[in-house]
Amino acid sequence: MPRTKSLIGLLAIALALGTPAFGAMAQTHATNQARELSKKEVKLLIVNARTSEDHERLAAYFRAEGERLKSEQQEHREMLDAYLKNPTTHPIPKWPTLGEHCRDLVFYYGKAAEQAFALADLHDQMAKGASSGK
Repeated sequence: MPRTKSLIGLLAIALALGTPAFGAMAQTHATNQARELSKKEVKLLIVNARTSEDHERLAAYFRAEGERLKSEQQEHREMLDAYLKNPTTHPIPKWPTLGEHCRDLVFYYGKAAEQAFALADLHDQMAKGASSGK
């Protein structure tokens, strides 16, 4: 059992070291600015968004969140592939198996990314219809 935990830990570290810049090169200034928003700031901005700049910031935030979720989805897809290629080297719990766990997370992160991108599109549309804050 301790050997299994250490193998899983090493796999997680290897994946983390191999993918830290995944998608980071494609981020724009607005996306970087959006990542700086805290959850509390996002909630306040959602409640108080009136100007096109407010909606653009929210759109950038949700777009960055969608990219982060897609990165998580890809990471779990790669883990699933590793489990499926060599299932005998991984312990088989009663339920869920490691493959089922990753498959579920691939689905979850994919849906969450779709919703984040949909919110980004919605805020882009709202920005076009809102007045300028300047």
